[in-house]
Amino acid sequence: MEERKNDPMSIGLSRASYIDAVLHSSNDPTDDDEEDNDFDDEDLCEAPTDEERNEANENLNLGLTDDEREDLWASFSGSRFAFQFLNTVVGILFCLGVYAALVAINGRLAGPSSATQIQLYPQPAMWWFFPGIGAYCLAWDVRVLLWSVFGNSRTARLYRIWANRKTAGQQNVYATSPFNRWCIRLIVLPMAFCTVLALNMHATVGPEAIRDCGFAFNSCTVYPLADARRITAVQGYRTKEGKLDTRAGLVVDFKDGRRWSSADWGDFKSTIDPILTNFLLQKTNLTLNTAVAEDDILPFNQH
Repeated sequence: MEERKNDPMSIGLSRASYIDAVLHSSNDPTDDDEEDNDFDDEDLCEAPTDEERNEANENLNLGLTDDEREDLWASFSGSRFAFQFLNTVVGILFCLGVYAALVAINGRLAGPSSATQIQLYPQPAMWWFFPGIGAYCLAWDVRVLLWSVFGNSRTARLYRIWANRKTAGQQNVYATSPFNRWCIRLIVLPMAFCTVLALNMHATVGPEAIRDCGFAFNSCTVYPLADARRITAVQGYRTKEGKLDTRAGLVVDFKDGRRWSSADWGDFKSTIDPILTNFLLQKTNLTLNTAVAEDDILPFNQH
């Protein structure tokens, strides 16, 4: 046995067989090798891409399967016109509701008119600015908030996520675009702040004095009627170009040189409120003067 193990012929044949096997395997792969190579190639082709991994992670975060997410996104996309109609309805209701609330708060802070006092309020148009701009910029957010509170909060949350997705470089919904978000920050919020500061603006014409309350809840200016020296009815005021703009009112001059005008309150009107006129004439025992514009009235000490 020992002689056979050390037989050069046996070693040579074995070595030659090994070398031939190696060369043969490198040039002519077996069927098993081909199957293994094919399997490896298929595995490489089916490896998930980064986009697929991101979608999988997104589905996991949303708690949806891939099919559920695609169906939900498609349903949102297909309901764009319905959502836009709801946005319009919510915007109109927001505008009207906020305007009515501002007018009511302003009237409540001023107090009611009565036989002993007359309340004058700011021009009603000033209360339309915030509701109008706010309705355009905030209607979508208000609708989604109402959906979340009174509807399915989970679906509303998923809709908000879908709306913020970018398709071809654009948001799915204009209301979520950077432009609209900056409009809210730079226009709507400052306008809302200024509107709140204007809520206490009013003038109270009482039996003894006129209290004029201006912007930002500042202390009201008091004009004692006992110090009134002249009451003048005017038709309007002159612009820088000299044109007369109609805004009728009563201008009251006081002995200390101060002047108060009812034309600063309410809408632009061509006639003066007769109730206010009779009230002031009765409380001051003065006669009524007339002038075309307030600029035509000389200071009382120069009259």
